[in-house]
Amino acid sequence: MKYFFLVTAVLININIFSQNLSLNEIISLRKKNLADFEEYLNSRGWKFESSEKGKLVNSISFTFNKREINNRAESFIDLKFKSDYSLVILNIQISNQTKYNEYLTKVKSKGCKLIDSEITNDGIIKIYQGPDTTFRFEASKAENESLNSSAYIYFLTLFDTKDYNKIRK
Repeated sequence: MKYFFLVTAVLININIFSQNLSLNEIISLRKKNLADFEEYLNSRGWKFESSEKGKLVNSISFTFNKREINNRAESFIDLKFKSDYSLVILNIQISNQTKYNEYLTKVKSKGCKLIDSEITNDGIIKIYQGPDTTFRFEASKAENESLNSSAYIYFLTLFDTKDYNKIRK
């Protein structure tokens, strides 16, 4: 019986610490300036990974629960933006299907409508759009040839709806 409670406590702990941002937090992150974005993620246990200053678009990346041994992380978050913040795209990679489904359910509950879907090689993409934010969901299978295995990875990308509609045309 003690073993059962120990295992249950460990599993609850894993779930609590898995990818720790709600959909509302992710939506608000896309609207933050760079300093506030970085400080908020740091306060939630995310670690700076890299940045790139491009000619047109800049990017900054963070990891969550990165294991130094194998250089893998539970989640990645990337922010791509123009210097004047006229275009801001936030992308989060999720390794947990439950969290992916939670985000999808929350987007639907906000009244966002499915506007497009398509298949890719080993994946599916779904686009949901609301008045202010467009959500791109992607579920795909990733092969690891060196380990002869595969895993499922999930992505959620957020765009300002006006920007998405310009890009889409």
